[in-house]
Amino acid sequence: MNKCLLVSGWACPDELLHPLAENLAGVCECSTYAFDALPDMSSPDKEYTAEVSEYARGLLKLLKDITEPVVLIGWSAGGLAVIESVLTCKDKVKALVLINSTARFCASPDYTHGWPLSVVRAMSIGLKKDPAAVLARFFLDAAYPDSELSSALQRVIDDARNISAAVLQQGLRYLQRVDMLERLDMIGLPVLVIHAEEDRIIPVEAGRCLAEGIAGASMTRISGRGHDMPVRHHEELSIYIKDFLSKLD
Repeated sequence: MNKCLLVSGWACPDELLHPLAENLAGVCECSTYAFDALPDMSSPDKEYTAEVSEYARGLLKLLKDITEPVVLIGWSAGGLAVIESVLTCKDKVKALVLINSTARFCASPDYTHGWPLSVVRAMSIGLKKDPAAVLARFFLDAAYPDSELSSALQRVIDDARNISAAVLQQGLRYLQRVDMLERLDMIGLPVLVIHAEEDRIIPVEAGRCLAEGIAGASMTRISGRGHDMPVRHHEELSIYIKDFLSKLD
């Protein structure tokens, strides 16, 4: 049976991935991790260069003691950390599943499928003043095309006062600087890219660029779904992941 490590997106506790993990339980052994908690798992290991982020280091620490290669499943920002870590520790990874993710979160003159830097910086400033308001706006976009938040995401907003603004700002700084576009061709593993057609956080075109940059990657586009697909439509999502996992054996 495959072992899978699932990594959530920015501002999303790993509990949001528990329903998806439960749906996959029959075909793989799953562990879930929060993107924002990865730096706390990292250590100043001298074997990694300074270019390896604190988020990748957290994943690399998890992988270090694993004896059999695992499948890494990353949602949104978690997918970026997954890509970065696998390039440092490929021998520990069997395959990747990247859900509503991207190789670069912020736009640039030659990459138009990301967020303007000014918007991400404004979010960071807003987190100091009213984190609940920032998260509410973000998760409403994540919920689209649904007009209401799922109960799980509403609980995250309700608990915003317990979330460190500094931790969330650290994640936004990572998203501002990370760019894996030029390194995608180095992955060299089976990869499934799954992207919701209605995603307002990371547009489907970013997912297409991601899949096209990875040799041999396959892409599944799901119509009528948004960025919060792993939370709201975990049963449907698990069907595509199970099919991919079955072909690895």
